[in-house]
Amino acid sequence: SRKSWGKREKSSKAAFLRWFVPLIQALCDLGGSGTSAEARAKIIENEQLSEDEITETRGKNNINKFENEVAFARNYLVNVGYIDKSVYGIWTLTETEKC
Repeated sequence: SRKSWGKREKSSKAAFLRWFVPLIQALCDLGGSGTSAEARAKIIENEQLSEDEITETRGKNNINKFENEVAFARNYLVNVGYIDKSVYGIWTLTETEKC
């Protein structure tokens, strides 16, 4: 039903918002840029995430929830100008968001 879809949408948005600050902090800790794997590893370290939080999946395709939410956060931060994705595979903080 439409109502249940809306609720999922809300929790999904709230979940990916959680990663904005940890992602920016991770990139700062990495010297301002890094690969997606480096950024996720630094978030895991900084936030002291549990194995369950790192490996949780969702949906029919068993998508990794943590990786998916960090990717959504990164895309949002690209769209608002905080992260530059012009170099393939590298996430770089822009001048707008220097450490």
